[in-house]
Amino acid sequence: MALEPDLAEAHAAKGRILGDAGRYEEALLGHTTALRLDPGGYEVNAAAARCNIPMRRYEEAVACLERAAAAIETDFWALGMAIQCYEALGDTDGGTSAARRVLERVETVIVVEPDHGLAIGWGVVALVALHEVDRAKEWTERAMLLEPDNTNLLDNLGCSMVSLGEMTMALELFEPVFARAQTPNLTWFRTDNSLDPIRDDPRFKALVERAQARLAGSPHEAQQHA
Repeated sequence: MALEPDLAEAHAAKGRILGDAGRYEEALLGHTTALRLDPGGYEVNAAAARCNIPMRRYEEAVACLERAAAAIETDFWALGMAIQCYEALGDTDGGTSAARRVLERVETVIVVEPDHGLAIGWGVVALVALHEVDRAKEWTERAMLLEPDNTNLLDNLGCSMVSLGEMTMALELFEPVFARAQTPNLTWFRTDNSLDPIRDDPRFKALVERAQARLAGSPHEAQQHA
């Protein structure tokens, strides 16, 4: 940034680091600058969305995610994240539109890569939003067979099961996620609105508490806060 102050990606990266530390207001300043410098860039908009979502600034998040989706027409992450933002805004039509576009992009990917577990996981998110419950559960089983150790995938599948009210299955999926979670992950989980329906479940609280205790006893974690 000192050498090239107008490099949008540098401001976005700094914002991402601050956001991962839960310093969202500071992070937002960096993202605002990045968006001014490169309003249509994928990385810039994706990073800004990741700051706006935990701040529950869903309208701003949707705008960023839609621009990111337009920037890379094969990407399914941005539209997948947009689904929960539209739902938080009570925008059913917006959520349905995003879900249909996610599914279209995912299906294009898995025709070429049928073992692309993460794509299938985002397909599950879309299918849940489209109320295709049986198909969503079938895809969930398929994704778990393909990539049982992918914590990003398990997190997405867990959130989808929360949306379906399948709390026991969600907790089973979350267990390895929280067992390996780092501080930035827990910072995100504290504000992720897709977890709101399960947040007060004693079993979920226990997962969080175990993760916090593990990190509190980690030498790396202690060094980070020294």
